[in-house]
Amino acid sequence: MNDTEITLRVFEPRDSEKVIDFFTRLSENTIRNYTRFGFPLDIDSVKKHLSWVTESGSEMEKIFIAIVGDKVVGLGHLTFFQKTWKKHVCTLGIVIEDGWQGKGIGKSIMNYMISFAKQKGIKKVWLSVYADNLRARQLYEKMGFVVEGIFINEEIFGGVARHVISMALFLDETYKPDKTTG
Repeated sequence: MNDTEITLRVFEPRDSEKVIDFFTRLSENTIRNYTRFGFPLDIDSVKKHLSWVTESGSEMEKIFIAIVGDKVVGLGHLTFFQKTWKKHVCTLGIVIEDGWQGKGIGKSIMNYMISFAKQKGIKKVWLSVYADNLRARQLYEKMGFVVEGIFINEEIFGGVARHVISMALFLDETYKPDKTTG
């Protein structure tokens, strides 16, 4: 990542304005590639979501930020399931500012979040990625994520249908899929 000092940490309420500023700096392409499975990504939605995360005190979602200097340059989130039969799984998502993509920040924030998930006893980390987002797919595969399925023509942007790939990282050997059982 070169000599730039990066700070990785859990989002705190005092970070809200920096996170909003971060989202205003993202290109259309980056916003188009950041999927939250159908949730809108506009500034009002970001503000509402940050407010919910900070005011609810819920442990359902943790937001993580990557900071360089005084700017947020990357953001990740882990969402934890509350149902007893699904508490061993969480979802993961990341978005990195355009000028910082390809510099190791995505890998760093993912490692940080995966470590956090392990400490919480998570056995499987799940994410979704657009099939045409090759750079992100390559990162996820390098980190050990495997394809679980493909949602064909799942979302439409600007009249163009996009496939969504479901990927998972199994943190516990006993949860890894057996090639004989699928």
